[in-house]
Amino acid sequence: MLRIPRETWLFAALLLAGCEINPDRVLTAESVELGFGEESFEPITDGDVLSLAFGSQGGQHVWGAFRLGDAEVKGPPGGYAAVTVTMTLDHPEGPVAEVGPLSAAVPGGTWTVVGQTVVVADSPWSAPHLYPEGWAERLESGEQITEEHYNAATDYRRELLAGGLTYRLVVVDGAGTTLTDERTVGLSFD
Repeated sequence: MLRIPRETWLFAALLLAGCEINPDRVLTAESVELGFGEESFEPITDGDVLSLAFGSQGGQHVWGAFRLGDAEVKGPPGGYAAVTVTMTLDHPEGPVAEVGPLSAAVPGGTWTVVGQTVVVADSPWSAPHLYPEGWAERLESGEQITEEHYNAATDYRRELLAGGLTYRLVVVDGAGTTLTDERTVGLSFD
């Protein structure tokens, strides 16, 4: 299972800023919508191809975003209600990326979150299904990997991630109600 540090979630700043979660307050939302975007929310439709962003340390990620619609907080006044959020990106043969689960404080209303770093697995050891068969073993064996070998493995990975991926958002509110949204997408390395 791929895990991304919770610090990457921008909305965790609510918790760090001293917002108090009141366990007696329950949030209910009428809808959730999965999106894409670093600074603004872009809706996603089935078949969209999402551009990968490249991090300063060589990693690759998708800028995840989501929206909770018509969220209502019920219960005694004071504090925030909590929700648990998970975003995943899966290939039919296994996971590509996962963020969460994370508990977050939510004030209610329509709530949009953008700029979530959904890191794409880039290691043949943590995600062997994203590489040609035996690629990790070749690397471990000390076999000389030529530019031709490397390019073939890169092309294999690009083709595998170009389409047919399930991008999923799961939000569980304080009452245990689960809301989901998912799209079939591809990733672009360009």
